[in-house]
Amino acid sequence: SKEMIIKAGRNIYPYDVERIASEITDMPGAAAAFAKPNPATGTDDLVVCAEVRKIDDAREQQLINEIRGELLSALGVKADAIQLCPVGTLPRTTSGKIRRTECAQRFAEGNL
Repeated sequence: SKEMIIKAGRNIYPYDVERIASEITDMPGAAAAFAKPNPATGTDDLVVCAEVRKIDDAREQQLINEIRGELLSALGVKADAIQLCPVGTLPRTTSGKIRRTECAQRFAEGNL
């Protein structure tokens, strides 16, 4: 529950967002979704980080748009930030699960 994203009064489960992002073509299957508090709006911003193979800038923008569109279509929620990163970048536990809290911290520091 501490990883739940509350956006405009709606509860969004990170694993739902991650599943949708991971199903996009060219995605090797790893994605992380987490909240970034936004004091200006008084709610959480939805941030999605997804691992992708090396792609050109045009394909990168296309993937970002695909993720954004799928999230709107499936969950009715808009991602405030989507960052694509190389495969192996997202921090994981020893069992291979994504560490969302560490992802959020690295994203805030600009180290993701």
